[in-house]
Amino acid sequence: MTAVRRGFLTGGTWCVDRNMLMDSWPDEESSTAVTELSTHGGGSGFNFAADIKRLNPDTHVETIGVVGNDDHGDLLLQLANDLSIDTRQLRQVAGHPTHWAIAFLAEKTQRRTHAYDAGVSSTLDVKHFDFAKTSARMLHLGLPGAHALLDKIDEDGQNGWSTLLRLAKEHGLETNLELMSIAPDRLRKLAGPCLDYLDYLVVNDFELGALAGIELPKEGSARRDALVRAITILLDRTNIKIIVAHYPEGAVAGTRSGQIFYQPSVRVPAENVVSSNGAGDAFAAGFFYAMHENWDIESALRLGHAVSARSLLSSSATEAISLWSDCLKHAERLGWRGDAADEK
Repeated sequence: MTAVRRGFLTGGTWCVDRNMLMDSWPDEESSTAVTELSTHGGGSGFNFAADIKRLNPDTHVETIGVVGNDDHGDLLLQLANDLSIDTRQLRQVAGHPTHWAIAFLAEKTQRRTHAYDAGVSSTLDVKHFDFAKTSARMLHLGLPGAHALLDKIDEDGQNGWSTLLRLAKEHGLETNLELMSIAPDRLRKLAGPCLDYLDYLVVNDFELGALAGIELPKEGSARRDALVRAITILLDRTNIKIIVAHYPEGAVAGTRSGQIFYQPSVRVPAENVVSSNGAGDAFAAGFFYAMHENWDIESALRLGHAVSARSLLSSSATEAISLWSDCLKHAERLGWRGDAADEK
């Protein structure tokens, strides 16, 4: 009898975030004061794993990745151990610094700008992943564009990411790929070969538009209609089961059977928002936790937004996340936006 798979496996980016909060983004050749500076765990591998463990500490979470043999690597391993994340396949590698990123967070616009040094992440390769050692149900993999070896395109048009996703599916995992908001042409080049090996695709509106090759309106009902069109295009081209696009006002999901779902986001007061850093990871964690627990899609979208809303309360990508039930209670207290298609 085949064992029932449970839990999550994250693979890919583990980095240290240096979050710099400032009043506004400066013009070139000018300056601005940093009002808050903090250091946290970051990257898709860490953020998703940490969020899931905060939503339900009893959920089994494993990870695969590389960190440096330095203070930052020690910090990430300690954070993982504190959260009881299984780190048997998280390797500490000498000779390269731990991947680090600076997240510049502008209070006036709530926009973020990232600069990073991939460091040891440039050495992460297919050989580091052993899917035979995991009993997890879902793989959350990322980030194409930040890992030189996995980004390489071979003569067959495949890359390390598509190879990993194919191997994961062969070992019985359900797959999702987290993307990074890079130039559309590069995003399509890196993620395109992966689409055939995905069960889910949860991305932001920019990334969805880039993959589908369409330009998205900035607001109103036209934006929502364009998201539905982009989802339909990708469902027609691939075997992906569910595609979700999230954006500040809401989220749209589409299924292979042609169902379309929409859920507005949580109405978080602007004065309560500290940073949107990690909000996309938080949405994905909430959505996938609900899917793992076999909730319906509408409920999964609501939890995704509820977890994302909690993440806005801290400059850390993960530390404001609490139990899933508390996230939902917090969202219900704040209330949900009206129909985002009608909001300007």
